[in-house]
Amino acid sequence: MIGKRTKWIVVGIGVIAIMAYAAYEARSVIAGPALTIEKPRDGEVFSEPLIIIAGRAKNTAQLSINGRQIFTDEKGNFSDALLLGRGHTIIELRAEDKFGKVRVKHREVVLK
Repeated sequence: MIGKRTKWIVVGIGVIAIMAYAAYEARSVIAGPALTIEKPRDGEVFSEPLIIIAGRAKNTAQLSINGRQIFTDEKGNFSDALLLGRGHTIIELRAEDKFGKVRVKHREVVLK
């Protein structure tokens, strides 16, 4: 027969294991959205006004470029065209998760 103390140790280990698993699974919710911009590079200079903005977004409910909503594929990849004006342009990418956490990244580019 298992002693009372051993029983409580087993229960305690079980509770700790469940809490650790829950914390591990909740890490993406706690961290909020993840946003990676692959193109364009910061400070890149272009000679043509039409450019492609591409990257990856995870844990997002909404994604936008300069306030215009864009969409990702099932793996979280996005790609969208943007028409630049001459000179210096700041591109803002904004990702928001379903809990309202926001991640914003900027890219500065130049059209010659």
